[in-house]
Amino acid sequence: MGANSSKERSLLPDVPVTFSEELISKLEDVPESDFTRLQVESLKIEKSVGAELAKIQDDARNILEREWARTTESNDNKANNNSKSSSSSSSSSLPSSSSLSSSLTSPELLADIAKLKAQLVARQEQVANREQEGKKFGYEGPRQALLECLQKNDRRPLVCVTEFNAFREKLENAIA
Repeated sequence: MGANSSKERSLLPDVPVTFSEELISKLEDVPESDFTRLQVESLKIEKSVGAELAKIQDDARNILEREWARTTESNDNKANNNSKSSSSSSSSSLPSSSSLSSSLTSPELLADIAKLKAQLVARQEQVANREQEGKKFGYEGPRQALLECLQKNDRRPLVCVTEFNAFREKLENAIA
C-alpha cells in the first residue's frame, strides 16, 4: 500500500540529460576535491589546536616563573634572616646552571648525603649480621630455598608451602 506508492514514483527523467563539454571540463579542472577539502579543514583544526596549546604553555610558563620568583624570594628572605646580611638577589627567571650547582653543594645537602651514607652502612651491617646468624643457626639454606621458590613461582606463593614450612621449623628451632 504505502510501499507500493513510493515505488511507483521514479526520479528518472523521461528525456536523457546531457551536460555540456564546457561544464564537464570545468568540473574536471577544479583542483579541489573532497580529499583536499578534508585536508584543508584538518590543517585549520591543527593550527587552532596548536595556537591554543601554545597559549596554555605560555600561561604555564608564566605561572612557573611567578612561583619560582616567589620561592626564590622566600628562600632569600630566610637566608637573610639566618645570616643577618642585607644583600639579596632574586630573579624572576628559571634557575641558571650556576645557581643549581651552588644549591647542590649546600651544607644541608651534604648533611643529608652523609646521613644516607651512614644509613647505608648500617643496613649493610644488618644484612651481614643476618647472614651470619642464618649460618650459625642453620636457617640460611631453607631461607634461600624459599626465596628461590617464590621468585620462580611469581604470583603463585602457595606452591612454596613446603619450603615455607621448612624455613619456619628452622626458625622455631633457632629461637627455642
